[in-house]
Amino acid sequence: MKKLNEKYKLLIFGAVLSAIALNVKDAVNLAGKVMRAFSPVFIGILFSLILNIILNFYERKVFVFKRSGERGKKLKRPLNLFMTYLTFAAVTGGLIALALPHLIKSVSLIADRLPEYAAALSEKLGSFLENLGAGGAATAIIDGLKNSAAGLSDKLILAVPKIVEFSRNIFKGAYDFLMGIALSAFILGCKEKLVFQLKKMLKAFVGEKRADKIFRVVLIANKKLSRFIAGQTFECFIVGIACFIGMTVFKIPYAVLASLIIGITNFIPMIGPLIGTVAAALIIMLDSPVKALYFLIIENVVQQLESTFLYPKVVGGKLGISALWVFASVLVLGNLFGFIGMFLGVPLFACLYAVIGGVINDKLTESKLTEFELPAPDRD
Repeated sequence: MKKLNEKYKLLIFGAVLSAIALNVKDAVNLAGKVMRAFSPVFIGILFSLILNIILNFYERKVFVFKRSGERGKKLKRPLNLFMTYLTFAAVTGGLIALALPHLIKSVSLIADRLPEYAAALSEKLGSFLENLGAGGAATAIIDGLKNSAAGLSDKLILAVPKIVEFSRNIFKGAYDFLMGIALSAFILGCKEKLVFQLKKMLKAFVGEKRADKIFRVVLIANKKLSRFIAGQTFECFIVGIACFIGMTVFKIPYAVLASLIIGITNFIPMIGPLIGTVAAALIIMLDSPVKALYFLIIENVVQQLESTFLYPKVVGGKLGISALWVFASVLVLGNLFGFIGMFLGVPLFACLYAVIGGVINDKLTESKLTEFELPAPDRD
């Protein structure tokens, strides 16, 4: 009877996999809808992983309450939770207060100078084409640009539905973000109880042995995600500050805006620094191509120092996967789930890699196989 049940399970599992394989596009769309529906929950879990590091610091180092009796134990979690969110709000608010005025100033400066930049670009393009003997083409291109500018109001009217949809997505994102932060407070407030209930439920449904294996996977995921998020956040902050200092010393414009772009995009492993550097260099190039070149040199030095000294100690080595799998996970999950997929793809793949590695090692131990010999290469 047990073997029959196992066969039915395998058949059902195979049927589900076949259905997904035959309808990959629909499956991906469904997964995207589920992800969007549960986005506040995912944000709450993500924030709880980040803030749990601060909460553990307060509970173990600051407000310990070892000798304060039952009353102290009751006050310990609410007080430390309050201090955790106060610290997070103070740091976040301080960074916004420092960066926002400079950011608004930089964006306003770019917007004011945009017509000037467009006119200069049009003039240089016309001169370049005339030097090539294509004066007629230059006139046609410039006239086409003018006609496009003249019809800009009509295009803006047609774009109103897209603007409304974009605004709706922004408000939804803000709502999901706030709900996620609120949910993270509930998760951290009763995290021990949640762990106990999860373990109890798993043991009831899948048995003690399988529940222990699943919990081992959860612990691996929690450890790797926490380390990655904390390390990556610290690393991005240091890289952004270093970029700002370098740009300030060499008097490169848009220092705050460029440093913010570099810091945010650095959250994405491997691809992020390249995206941020190109975007910031293009903005600086509007003001001065020479200073854009200086920026590229400074950013290259910062990235080299970061990859050589900072990343291996703060993030690298803790994930246990090679650069090939890092790149592959960023590409695949980035295509599926956008920025969140690019950011969380690496730690999630590291968890999967560790779990599969553990299963393989267990199988090898059971089979009493510990070493492999690669076949000798053909010498023909």
